[in-house]
This record gives sequence, C-alpha cells and structure tokens, in this order.
Amino acid sequence: MLNILDERKFPADEVVALASRRSMGVEVSYGDRTLKVKALEHYDFSDVDICLMSAAARCRRNGRRKSAPRARL
Repeated sequence: MLNILDERKFPADEVVALASRRSMGVEVSYGDRTLKVKALEHYDFSDVDICLMSAAARCRRNGRRKSAPRARL
C-alpha cells in the first residue's frame, strides 16, 4: 500500500505506518524515506484526516475501535 501511495504521488503531509505491538520499531520503505512502525494500540488518531487500513482481523478490530470516533468518509 505504501508503494502505491508513493507511485501515485499521494498528497500527504505525514504518513505513519501502524501495526501491532509485535511489529513496533520495524522499518518500512515509503518512497525515498524509511518509516519506523508505531504501535496501533497507542496511536493518537485525533489529528488524522484519512486512515487507510489493511490488517489481520484481530488488529483491525482493535484499530477500528480506536479510530472510529474520528472516522470521516
């Protein structure tokens, strides 16, 4: 997903890679940058305008609970 966002030059001021606690600290590529994965369960979604998620069912349930109050279509 990050590769596609980069290829399409998606206009984003900030891109954050989130995952389960087990993947926290792993580095992933986004264009010419390297992002360090942050834990989904501790992430503050209060300033997020758009959230694109692709995760395992357990992780999705946890993330949806946390991001849903701020969700926008």
